[in-house]
Amino acid sequence: MEVNEHVSHENLQTFSANIGEEAREIVMTIAEQLRQEGMQKGMQKGMQKGMQKGMRKEKEEIARTLLMEGMAPTKVAEITKLSLDEVRALSH
Repeated sequence: MEVNEHVSHENLQTFSANIGEEAREIVMTIAEQLRQEGMQKGMQKGMQKGMQKGMRKEKEEIARTLLMEGMAPTKVAEITKLSLDEVRALSH
């Protein structure tokens, strides 16, 4: 069965009212499992995004330090894997 993201709350209430107690408990268990999976995926995605942001910030900090030490922007870009435009923007 494919999950439809556009199922309304009213449709779920109607469905719930028309099934027996045992089936209702099964549906609720499945719903809870899906909710947990969604939360886990959201947390993983958030952590990954945070890690990427942190790594980016570290690259920029290294680039600033290298530029302050007098290294050429092209060399800084090569070392940090930032684009030359990104490195130049950091020097301002």
